[in-house]
Amino acid sequence: MAEVEQNQMKYCLYARKSTEGDEKQALSIDSQIKEMKQIAERENLNVVEIRKESHSAKESSQRPVFEEIVNPEWIQFYDKFPATGLHSICIGIDLAVSERDSADCTAMLVGYVYGIGKNMKVYLKENPINERISFPVQAEYVKALVATEKLIHHRVKLFVEDVGYQKAFIQLFESKNYDIEGVPTGRNDKATRLRMTTPFLKEGRVLFPKNGCEELIQQLLGFGKEKHDDLADSFSILVLKVIENNPSGGGIIFG
Repeated sequence: MAEVEQNQMKYCLYARKSTEGDEKQALSIDSQIKEMKQIAERENLNVVEIRKESHSAKESSQRPVFEEIVNPEWIQFYDKFPATGLHSICIGIDLAVSERDSADCTAMLVGYVYGIGKNMKVYLKENPINERISFPVQAEYVKALVATEKLIHHRVKLFVEDVGYQKAFIQLFESKNYDIEGVPTGRNDKATRLRMTTPFLKEGRVLFPKNGCEELIQQLLGFGKEKHDDLADSFSILVLKVIENNPSGGGIIFG
């Protein structure tokens, strides 16, 4: 992959041809793409992807390419963890309060971080936690999870979304000297946060186990259509914080 200047955004070209009232839409998909390429070249934009579809714009659900955030081709798998180079173990946590059957789940996703800078990759661990559990049980789960992972590596970092009652959870573990960091969402919604992980996915720097992450993958591929997105949110929390804390940045730019 070609080197990209540190401050240059990445762009995706999207062209759509309506299936209704074709006579009202003069430009074909190919013509739209040609025109956008000319603009990109003139403005020196870094185009990394071109996407196109033919669907009506009346309902966004009829535009699968536009709505899709994670492409199935970006999901890459590993056979086993590398023998050396483990830098840290990070855990992305999305907490939920209610234990009702219709409520969201508490999701905890473990990632093994190998290498630093441009060589950094995240190997997701199989069987992430995705359950409806109470605050005391959440705390016990985290304690057990950290204790287990510390048998593998001394550096185990917790990332928890810093909103609502989750602040109390963060404060509890800070008081017990756990390596925990609250993750403010700012103005970014869940979909935006997930989109920000996609360059890392496309480059094959987030890897999935061949078994044990089926529900996570389903939530990623069907984001916005699936009933629950807790695992997908824990994925975003984990990956974005790992990227942010990457010692030398790795030259990954988000548009």
